[in-house]
Amino acid sequence: MVYCTNCGKKNPDDAEKCSKCGEPLHAPSSIDRAVDTCFGEPRRRYEREACFGIPSAILPILFGGFIILWGISFLLQSMYHVTFEVWPIFVVVLGLIIIVAALFRRR
Repeated sequence: MVYCTNCGKKNPDDAEKCSKCGEPLHAPSSIDRAVDTCFGEPRRRYEREACFGIPSAILPILFGGFIILWGISFLLQSMYHVTFEVWPIFVVVLGLIIIVAALFRRR
């Protein structure tokens, strides 16, 4: 049995690609070996989505979520004052744009 280095699925000895994720099971050529870089370090083709073990969309999603929470907190504070401020709405929209862009970038 051959195990996939990407997902860990057991595959028959004569299989060339993983039956679960489709990644090549045998040593990749030198072209596939260093397809992309993560802060200067070469990454294999199946590691394109992760940098230091963190998927590439996680950090922008967390950042966008933080911006949304920050904008909502100021929006709630401004509701209790006499004057209503509009800028927290723009901050929330900016956070949503960052999250949506990160999700579409993954595809």
